[in-house]
Amino acid sequence: METDRSADHRTDLPADVLEALHANRKILAIRLLREQRDDLDLKASKEAVDAYLKNHPHLARRRRPVEITGRGTLFLAAILILAAWMIYRLQS
Repeated sequence: METDRSADHRTDLPADVLEALHANRKILAIRLLREQRDDLDLKASKEAVDAYLKNHPHLARRRRPVEITGRGTLFLAAILILAAWMIYRLQS
């Protein structure tokens, strides 16, 4: 008895591509798929990853944790320096 897998053969992704998707690293998954499958160009690799995510919506909805980068880091550093300066001035 054979199962019908002809609906979308592109959803059969290599293990490391699936690992990248489970780690919420879609761009890495596309790159890995493109490197492993010579018959897929960038567009086809993206479509294959998108098709997989469409069939596994719990992965597509996950968000990466918020990271403080760029201006956020600069702002936080300025606030900490200002607070340290104010504590220093109050103690003297």
